[in-house]
Amino acid sequence: MDLMKHRRLNSLLGIAFDGQRMDVAHLKRTNGSATVVGSLSASLSLNPLSHDPELVGQELRQQLLAAGLRERRCVVAVPQSWALTLQTQLPELPEADIPGFLALEAEKGFAAGND
Repeated sequence: MDLMKHRRLNSLLGIAFDGQRMDVAHLKRTNGSATVVGSLSASLSLNPLSHDPELVGQELRQQLLAAGLRERRCVVAVPQSWALTLQTQLPELPEADIPGFLALEAEKGFAAGND
């Protein structure tokens, strides 16, 4: 797995989300230590959990570019409440069938087994 290969990075972007707020730090390695060379704190107009992911991604990109932050590699921190989040489209169903449908979707999305 390529992600597991150890590689020394010279720079990295750290992004932390808290609701509709994001804090970003651009770190560069110099002389064996990391130095913050750029940062950003911004409120997002779109909610990352409920709005179209493509639109949220565009807003994130615009915020980063406006702050002059360009980096390929990043680490993302999300609030604990986002850790088990799943979005699903709700089809036209009778009201009584909705809980069963959501239970099936949760089972598929959060599958766990002895595999």
